[in-house]
Amino acid sequence: MPAASRRAAYGGLAAALALLALLAVHLSPTADLALYAFASLCMAAVLLETGPWNAALAWLAATGIALFYPGFQVAVPFGLFFGPWPLAKAAIERRVPRKIGLAVKAGLFSVVLAAGYGFYTWIDDLPQVPDTLTSLPLAVAGLLALAVLLVYDYALTLLIHLYISRIRPGLR
Repeated sequence: MPAASRRAAYGGLAAALALLALLAVHLSPTADLALYAFASLCMAAVLLETGPWNAALAWLAATGIALFYPGFQVAVPFGLFFGPWPLAKAAIERRVPRKIGLAVKAGLFSVVLAAGYGFYTWIDDLPQVPDTLTSLPLAVAGLLALAVLLVYDYALTLLIHLYISRIRPGLR
């Protein structure tokens, strides 16, 4: 198979798998973070196999289709954070030392979190959150979100290592 066809097929299959994960986020009452992490892994696999341009294309395709179904509430978190995070993570980890990279990722996450919060409040359609989270001060909620980022980033790192060591050799 020619290289261009292989790259296009890889991006299309990864976008389809990410869409299946997003559909499962929509249908499942639990495990949202794990399913978003799997969708991110699909974008990371495209990044590893074909490069950043094809990964960005797969992310945009999956986000665009997800806006129609499963819908806005699922597509926006993927489009703003979970989809592009593997691309940003790879760029940061390639260029910046580990400890500084963690601070850069936390800063980037804070910007994305503030933009997402501003966007949802602008359209007045915040997702349903438990009352315990809405009663917290905004700074405390932000710190809790940073803790979730650390867990998610570590889980994504482990999933990428799993992909490289176990899944990738079977694809070649």
